[in-house]
Amino acid sequence: MKNIPWYWALVIIVVFLGLILGVFWIVTGYRQSSTPKTTTTSTAGSKTSASTTTSVVDTAGWKTYVNEKYKYQFLYPPEASITEAKAAEFHMTPEQYNAGVTFEDLYNQYTGKICIHLEYKDSYILISASENYQFEHIVCGRTGMGTEGTEFKETVTVAGKKYQASGVKEITAEYQNVSIMVDLEDKTRIEFGGSYPGFDTQRPIIHAILNSYKIIE
Repeated sequence: MKNIPWYWALVIIVVFLGLILGVFWIVTGYRQSSTPKTTTTSTAGSKTSASTTTSVVDTAGWKTYVNEKYKYQFLYPPEASITEAKAAEFHMTPEQYNAGVTFEDLYNQYTGKICIHLEYKDSYILISASENYQFEHIVCGRTGMGTEGTEFKETVTVAGKKYQASGVKEITAEYQNVSIMVDLEDKTRIEFGGSYPGFDTQRPIIHAILNSYKIIE
């Protein structure tokens, strides 16, 4: 039996390796195409990074929340829950107190729709209406950082416009939380976030809710 020439053996090896690489490329390419795309850029030596999450979320079957008082609406999954502010959560100025204003008076004037709280699994969204600018009437979101956290920027679309939201990720021995804030032109303040690792997988859903936000007449 004749020995196979060395160059034919080389050709066989090259073809075999090519087949292996082709299968690997097809499998990894499919996995990448079926995974929501998340891009993150960071600057060395800085605590600030920027991230953008793009994913196609099917909103068919979602419910619609309409805030007639403050003129906006948005879609949300049926598994999510929405609560409005209670009268006891309002605060008043000394002038209002001396004038005999009650919490019930404030609630009747501004209603619970001034602060909306949506919960979805490990994630949340808080929407503070424009009339509550700088939490004048009710605290509707975080007011400071409990521990040192990592700051970052995240691109989010609200009412058809892209914003660079400001986020803080806090990591302790007990928890890992993230909160992200964006201020709209009309002074509406939106905060969203949650706890890890759940928030990372739910982030596309939260972005889809914010993307469905609309101003109404």
